[in-house]
Amino acid sequence: MAECLSNLAKHSEATEAFIRVSRQGQRVIVEVYDNGVGAAVPRPGSGLAGLADRAATIDGTLSVDSPLGGPTMIRAELPCEW
Repeated sequence: MAECLSNLAKHSEATEAFIRVSRQGQRVIVEVYDNGVGAAVPRPGSGLAGLADRAATIDGTLSVDSPLGGPTMIRAELPCEW
């Protein structure tokens, strides 16, 4: 999720960011939230698209909820076994 924080610092104009990591069944959930300007889109070749591709290689998913005006929530659901 360092990629998310890097994008946040470069583009979001956010003044706050939060990271939450939790477990739900056999999945680990990583959420990055900011109060910035929104409009983040995982375009081909972008960092967010790269994150989604990497998550998919291990049967995970990445979702982006970032309406224009913000806020932005990026959520990764990844398999785990503890």
